[in-house]
Amino acid sequence: MGLTNALPWVLTLDEWRQAVLLDMAFNLGINGLLAFKKTLGYVENGRFGNASEGMIHSKWATQVKRRAGVLSDIMLNGKMNNHYMLEYGLGGWEHY
Repeated sequence: MGLTNALPWVLTLDEWRQAVLLDMAFNLGINGLLAFKKTLGYVENGRFGNASEGMIHSKWATQVKRRAGVLSDIMLNGKMNNHYMLEYGLGGWEHY
């Protein structure tokens, strides 16, 4: 089962938030992601601050550590901040 089959509303999100959920689904598996019931409910209802908090206070966050901080920040802001863009070598898109 794919992400959009399990959560069709994901397609209504911006590309960054879709990427967060796709990353989590890849890391946890679809069933693991679906266990984030409250967090997914917040995302579906546009309550991204609550979703970000749910992500950062989860058992998953203690397992993936820094990655959870990056993904929860993207969920909160709808984009990757410039610091992370440079750190991950994603800066300078305007040159492509």
